Amino acid sequence: MVFFIKKNLYIILVCSILLLGFFLRFYNYDARWGLGYDQTHDAIVSRYALENFKIPLVGPFSSGAQFQTSGIWYIFISLSTLFFPYSIITPWVVLTFCFVILIFLMIKLAEKMEGKVFGLIVGMLTALSPSQIAQSLNLSLTAPMCFISFGAIYMMVKFVKTKKLIYLFFLSLFTSMGSTTHLSGAVLLILLFITIIFTKSVSFKRLFIIFIGLIIPGIPLIIFDLQNNFVNSTGLLNTIFYNQFNVSYEVLGRRWLTYLGVFWPNAWGYIIGGNKSLGYALVLGSGAVFFWQIVRRKITKEWLILVISFVLMVGAIRYVRTPIFDSYLIFLHPFVLLFSGYLIYFIFLKNKTIAILLFLVVVGFSAQKSIYEMMSATNNSIATVREMENYLNKQFPNVKFSIYDYRFKHNGASFPLVLSLYTAGKISDNGKKIGIVIVNEKSVSDTAIFSKIFTSKGGYSFLDISGSSSAQLGEKWYYVNPSNIYNSTENWYKK
Repeated sequence: MVFFIKKNLYIILVCSILLLGFFLRFYNYDARWGLGYDQTHDAIVSRYALENFKIPLVGPFSSGAQFQTSGIWYIFISLSTLFFPYSIITPWVVLTFCFVILIFLMIKLAEKMEGKVFGLIVGMLTALSPSQIAQSLNLSLTAPMCFISFGAIYMMVKFVKTKKLIYLFFLSLFTSMGSTTHLSGAVLLILLFITIIFTKSVSFKRLFIIFIGLIIPGIPLIIFDLQNNFVNSTGLLNTIFYNQFNVSYEVLGRRWLTYLGVFWPNAWGYIIGGNKSLGYALVLGSGAVFFWQIVRRKITKEWLILVISFVLMVGAIRYVRTPIFDSYLIFLHPFVLLFSGYLIYFIFLKNKTIAILLFLVVVGFSAQKSIYEMMSATNNSIATVREMENYLNKQFPNVKFSIYDYRFKHNGASFPLVLSLYTAGKISDNGKKIGIVIVNEKSVSDTAIFSKIFTSKGGYSFLDISGSSSAQLGEKWYYVNPSNIYNSTENWYKK
């Protein structure tokens, strides 16, 4: 038995890390996943595309800008839904499980770079990362950016080590996929650019391969633009050259001192470390180690490319004229986890006792933060939706519904309800028309003519509006059935 454990110790440790990561991501799951507006909107669009054999060319509108990224996010949710299409929660569970798989992928990447000890360190940091755990339950457009970033880093490492063009192609593909999936991923192109410089990959053959890799993820957007009078690229250009300047850096609090001295230690500490103090320590410590390695010329080409790319990315993000939330930085998680792990590994090679103590402090505070968020989470959204759905089913058994939202101001309730009814097969474009509204002084004159079915605990009144045609309902009642939500996202320009 002892011989078996010694021989297979690495495998046992990797499996233990994966089990820990699985537990932290799935424990108390019902209280942690949620039916927010963006999540339910994307789930509805994806389920409609799946059931009607459609391929979404574009994704959600970029926040605060009139352009859309590619439909890869919707395709992912559609494929996730296939695993068990009879449950509303399926895409969330698949996404969370993918984040468990990412722990293993990070272990293998780190192992390839510095060996098994480094792989275990990075794996443990990834498993306990508070931000990784939180994002694993967030069915949002930024979620795939972490996997795309990992893919780009992995392909860079493989290309540097082997010089095989297939890895250069996939590096180009992943970096382009980043920018076409979410605007934050555009800075991943810096990784490709720095890799080209340090590997001297300037030849016709290599540049052609890079071009093919870059263009493939953009094909759906090109098709969409050709079909819609180039409205998407026009919106993107207007945002870049005009609209973004409506917001000043002062309003965003983006002074260099604040950005580097406050924002990044906080962000780093949430990715790994659990608090701002450890964020400062990890930022300064990893920065000092890499600076020392560069000065002594002991740094490998892969690490040099990662460090320079990350520094340039951080500089580029400072000039983004939108608020930067935790989810916006998810594409940088693999960088931060690798850098933090390398600091511990570097110390481990010099002094194992200090390294182990630092490792225990980092994972201890990270675990404390993650467990606190895991245990204190509450989620009433699914219970609220079930209540609404049960009321409708009791009042109108064996009836399908068409849902309308008064002035489109109640989508926090109407979208989750539509998704739940749609999953249960209770939505139809020819179904009984139900209106959702919170009745107040502004809405009472428009809603008094309809009979009230019931009022939910959240204060939402459900009205029977089936006596009115769509034309009579006009613009005051927004049609939120899946067909209209899909068309408003994919075919809005043609409407």
